[in-house]
Amino acid sequence: DLKLQFLYFIANSNPSNLPTKMTAQSKMSPVATSMFSWDGIKTALWGTDVEEVNPNLYQYVRNWVKNGVPKPRNDEEALQFKWLLYFVAGAGAWYAASPKTATKFFNPWDMTLPTWLFWFSAKQWTLQNYNDFVLHMLKVTGFEKLPTNPIPGVPEDGLELEPIDFFYLRVNAVIDVVFLTLMTYMVAKTANATFPVPKVLPSLVGPKAAGLLTNTTAGFLAHQFVRTLMSWSVLTLVSDSSYSFLHWAMHKYRMLYRIVHRHHHRIVKPNAGLADVRNYHPIELVISSFVFPLAVYAANMTVGVTPISALVAFNFQVTVNICNHSGYDVKFLTMSSGDHEMHHRVPTSNMGVACYFVDRYIMRTYKAYTP
Repeated sequence: DLKLQFLYFIANSNPSNLPTKMTAQSKMSPVATSMFSWDGIKTALWGTDVEEVNPNLYQYVRNWVKNGVPKPRNDEEALQFKWLLYFVAGAGAWYAASPKTATKFFNPWDMTLPTWLFWFSAKQWTLQNYNDFVLHMLKVTGFEKLPTNPIPGVPEDGLELEPIDFFYLRVNAVIDVVFLTLMTYMVAKTANATFPVPKVLPSLVGPKAAGLLTNTTAGFLAHQFVRTLMSWSVLTLVSDSSYSFLHWAMHKYRMLYRIVHRHHHRIVKPNAGLADVRNYHPIELVISSFVFPLAVYAANMTVGVTPISALVAFNFQVTVNICNHSGYDVKFLTMSSGDHEMHHRVPTSNMGVACYFVDRYIMRTYKAYTP
């Protein structure tokens, strides 16, 4: 009986005694509790008795009621809170001055509240399980931990999350949904289901080869694969290069660093995946969230974008970020988790995420990993 199962969930969920301090790794869902198991589905739908890094809807509301807004512990946190309030006030003023435009930005699909809450829950569930999947695969496929020497004052098992970290993670969970819906709307409105075959193709490859590419299924699929690969390459290069310059600016200008970026650099030795990736000031998330839509626009103006190529590029960025903050020694194409750890240890170096083209050849900020 579904009603009895629902009551069983309620009876077995204990919202009391939520910890205010836990290490990031201790809150990652065990891989055994996967999305395909009954326990995993139960956890995703209803929750556990800890404050998850990627809480489901029930946990999310419960954590707000339980913990609320933490008090700043020092002048720097007070400054970050003050600017967050300024930012929220500015967004409210924009909505009051231009409600139609603001509504279209915050909710481009005109979703109802139940629909929005569904997508929020789906996003949280997907992120939590995908993060656990990536970390598990790194472990079982034989990747070694980065051989970084012990750093005085830095715990080996990861950053001990404070109430301020949980607060930012909760705020960022909402901002994520806003920009994901905006990005999907942008891709849907600008992209084609398939890349059109260029009219100049016969003059480029000859009429016979052009006929094979346009009149056969295999040729057409090969053409679409090549164009998707090109689109993914442009999306990745533009988004990573744009973020490199933005990241550099957040370190270059002291006030910007203090307000929006310094919180993320409380993490000196990242090793907790998304718990570290998404632990930054909400204003930084808003600013950096414009990078991928910019890349979509650039790719669409050059080689074209499909929903599949945008999804592949976005998932690649998420996977790279998890690997960069996993503590494992991961190298793939141009990315290196060791190089990103060097950025956390030497903040003036390695501004890129998936590649370090800008660091190597333009800003000269590249610094290779050393233990």
